[in-house]
Amino acid sequence: MNKRVCALFFLLCLSFGVLFVKMAELCGGNVSDVAASKNTVGVTVASSRGNIYDCKMRPLVNCDTVLKAAIKPCEESLSSIRVIVPESEIPSVYSTLSQGKIAVCASNAVFDEKHKDGKNGGAIR
Repeated sequence: MNKRVCALFFLLCLSFGVLFVKMAELCGGNVSDVAASKNTVGVTVASSRGNIYDCKMRPLVNCDTVLKAAIKPCEESLSSIRVIVPESEIPSVYSTLSQGKIAVCASNAVFDEKHKDGKNGGAIR
């Protein structure tokens, strides 16, 4: 009788272990990956088309560089928005920021990569 109870207890523990592993697989496993996916925002800046090259491999299309600014809705960005955003786009940027969304617009500021500071990635010239 004692051996049967021990064998039954062992099978019960084994089945609970297998059940726990299967539940962990179904729930997605890594909690930090799930937290990171919930804490990110996707912002579409531009759609890229294919490049066309000439016979010397110089690009014929998509040669232009366009500066875009992604502005986070906070007090600091609202106070310094006039330096980065052209005057024609300020009303649409304010309306997007007032909704609590990230605003993406053309930028009229040039960022200097050599003089990076800790806050904004580059010094504005």
